Amino acid sequence: MHLTRMVNVSRPVLFGCVLVIAAAVGTGGVGAAGTATGGAATAFDIGAEPAQPTVAQNDTEPEPTGPIFEIQTVKTNLPIQAGETVEVTITVENVGDEPGEKEVWFNLDEYYKDDADLQLSPNESETVTLTYVSKSENAGDWTLLVETPDDSLTRSVTIESPAQTRNTGTSYGGYDGHPDFVITEFHVNESVLAGETLRMNATVENAGSDLGEKLVWFTLDGETINETIIELPEGDAATVSTELNTSIDNFGNHTITANTSDDVVRQRVEFIEPIPEYELQSVEVPDRSPAGEPVTVNATVGNVGDISGTVPVRLLIDGHFIDEERTEVALNGSSTVELQYRSNTWTTGDLNVTITAGEHNVSRTVTVFEPEITPATEPPTAESATPTTTEPIETETSEPTTAAPEPSWPGPDLGLSALVVTLFAGAFAVTRWR
Repeated sequence: MHLTRMVNVSRPVLFGCVLVIAAAVGTGGVGAAGTATGGAATAFDIGAEPAQPTVAQNDTEPEPTGPIFEIQTVKTNLPIQAGETVEVTITVENVGDEPGEKEVWFNLDEYYKDDADLQLSPNESETVTLTYVSKSENAGDWTLLVETPDDSLTRSVTIESPAQTRNTGTSYGGYDGHPDFVITEFHVNESVLAGETLRMNATVENAGSDLGEKLVWFTLDGETINETIIELPEGDAATVSTELNTSIDNFGNHTITANTSDDVVRQRVEFIEPIPEYELQSVEVPDRSPAGEPVTVNATVGNVGDISGTVPVRLLIDGHFIDEERTEVALNGSSTVELQYRSNTWTTGDLNVTITAGEHNVSRTVTVFEPEITPATEPPTAESATPTTTEPIETETSEPTTAAPEPSWPGPDLGLSALVVTLFAGAFAVTRWR
């Protein structure tokens, strides 16, 4: 197996290499010049101040402090057969200067599989084992990646292919010294109503020649829906059962499989589309109705289908749509709605009233009649009015009075007197103004 550690080359090391190369080139150049003049080889001109080598500022990053979780060793049980458990044993040491808690995990390629939390003091180490139960589709070569927040290691690993797929429960012979888990029976319904529970079970037998512990799992169209690890001595069998809560929208044909690392059995299952079904449990329609008045209809709808749903309840008169009410009806429940039709004042006769709910309908006949006109009552006239009878008021009996005789002279005539006064006033006025 190939083991690779990812190493960080720090900037100080690279900088030091540059300085050494520069110094070597500079010395060679000066030596050559000195030899050409015939004098002693020197790096400096006579009388000049000795040149001080330029030292770059130390720009190295400070050493990190705190907990540093470094991976020391990685061991696996690979190669294994698909369907068996991948075991990754990892030793991690805290090489930092402070205690801390960090996570260690592993991937197969880019797929995360398992992790663990470690709490370590400085210079303390701990070994943990991470696991992943492989599937039949995991067969192949993988890159195992083990990581902490501070370190990582990679390793090439292989998961071997399981036994060949078959469509019957016929048992294979075992291999000497190896457990061989074959599926002898697989029971699942051929159809189920979408949204209901699908139950299945598989009987697994160890047909090999050794005690073994292996994974048994079920899939729906390749997606794992349940997995169980069982242990079987040679020749023993066990039944594994599971349930699947199907989706109401996932109707159609599907493939269900029972799997071990040595055997696969598949079966086709139909998820039947659920359909709501409604019936009119009661309809109340009046037999007769006066023209111009509303005809009120009450309808009770029951749900006798597979699922709850909303149903439009419609009113038709002589085949023409008149009114509609939509109502939610629970499975095995019922709901009542009210619909209305206002008849015309000029139309009478029999009407065909039809109520529909889903595929169910009920018809009734309503007779619309012209209402009777009651003549208005006229007020009685004075001649025809019946006199009101009143009881006479009883009074005490008194003596009859005799009327006084009229005088023979009726008295002065007031009109004549007024005329005389007027004439006298006029004469007086004429005499005065003269």
